[in-house]
Amino acid sequence: MGRNVLLQMSDAGDICLFDQRDDFHASFKNGNWVNDLLFQSYELEEFNLINDQKEIDRVLAEARTALNRPLEGEPDGQAKSA
Repeated sequence: MGRNVLLQMSDAGDICLFDQRDDFHASFKNGNWVNDLLFQSYELEEFNLINDQKEIDRVLAEARTALNRPLEGEPDGQAKSA
């Protein structure tokens, strides 16, 4: 999973998350997950880049669960065929 996921957090607890494997964008603001990018680039300059893999995995799982957006074919890496 590692380098495919970009996780940024503000000191106030806001979160910006991007998973390039399926172009999943999520933001956490005011206690809610939103399936979109809510922050402007100037705001993200104040966010901290998170490199801790356990924290990335935890936040990504929380966001995907809250937004009902599982990664397609995640358990075995196989994509669904038509």
